[in-house]
Amino acid sequence: MTSTAVAGRSSMRILLVTTGLKVGGAEYQVAALARAFLAMGHAVAILSLSPGREIDVPSGAHVVELNMRKTPTGMLRAL
Repeated sequence: MTSTAVAGRSSMRILLVTTGLKVGGAEYQVAALARAFLAMGHAVAILSLSPGREIDVPSGAHVVELNMRKTPTGMLRAL
C-alpha cells in the first residue's frame, strides 16, 4: 500500500493556522503535523498570522504569511 492510499482514503488538502513560526512549542507542533500529513500523502499549507520564520518547516508545505500585527487595527488590515 502506498502512502497516498492510506487505508483506502484519498488525500486531503490540510490548512494549519498558527499565530507565527518563531521559536516555540506550538510552532514545532505545527511543523511536526505538517511533516506527518505530508508523509501520509496529503497536501499541506501553513497560514502564519505574523511575519518571520525561525523554525524549519517541511519543503513540501506551502507557507503563507499575513504579516498581521498583534493589534486590533493590524488584525483588520490583514483581513
